Amino acid sequence: MLYAVNGNKQLKIDEADKAAYLKLGYDIAEENGGVLETIETSPAKTVTYAEHKKALDRIEELEAQLSGTGDEAAKEIASLKAKLAEANKKLKEVTGT
Repeated sequence: MLYAVNGNKQLKIDEADKAAYLKLGYDIAEENGGVLETIETSPAKTVTYAEHKKALDRIEELEAQLSGTGDEAAKEIASLKAKLAEANKKLKEVTGT
């Protein structure tokens, strides 16, 4: 069974009505396991569903990369601070300050 979805409206439709509802600005979805999955979006939308989904996937990928770099950056900062403290200590020994 197909559904025409627009905002919070979900209308059960037949395959024959699909084109008409697309022209009216509805997305077409089908039910899989109790969940509606968009199979075709209205051409009236400014951003296609495929582009939107691609952007969401890219955002998710970048957020995963970003969360992983936080720990590495903190470790590197701690290491560099330790090296700086050691270098300052040696400098004080050499200069006698």
